[in-house]
Amino acid sequence: LLTVAVVIYSGVQVSARDQKRKQDLYTIAKALEIYLQRNNRYPCTDITQTYVPDPWLKDEALDPSCGGEPFDQDYISSLPEDPSSNDLNFFNSNNRYGYAYWADDTTGTPGCPVGRGQYYLLFTRLENTQDPDRNEVKNYLSCGGTPIFDHTTNLNYKQLFIITSDR
Repeated sequence: LLTVAVVIYSGVQVSARDQKRKQDLYTIAKALEIYLQRNNRYPCTDITQTYVPDPWLKDEALDPSCGGEPFDQDYISSLPEDPSSNDLNFFNSNNRYGYAYWADDTTGTPGCPVGRGQYYLLFTRLENTQDPDRNEVKNYLSCGGTPIFDHTTNLNYKQLFIITSDR
């Protein structure tokens, strides 16, 4: 009986952490919309994703059309942290968790907005392998209509939860 209780309790903890992860990303997404209203773009990143540690979401860019407008307390009181780890390498490894943001140039991609900072991805890894919002089930698509992270070619992408600016 004790074993059953421990298994149930563990499952409840996993679900609670995944719910917090999703809620954190929705909170960040709301703040990103305020940023867009004030700046006519989202915070830009360079070619790579911007991960933790703090401040993990910066406005930085390789061209002068972006950069310089911080994503700070004017938009969100503080950037949430993953409830279990905030690992820099979560994206390419199972059993590691954290949050990531990407907003590079989508110019030239059919179906996507033109310019830097006009489209973003915000993502995390979920623990619950049965969560209905994981990439393996949702098969999240980019603004161009192609899979954002193809979970059929990289199994590390199966558990991702993704929010895009065109959700």
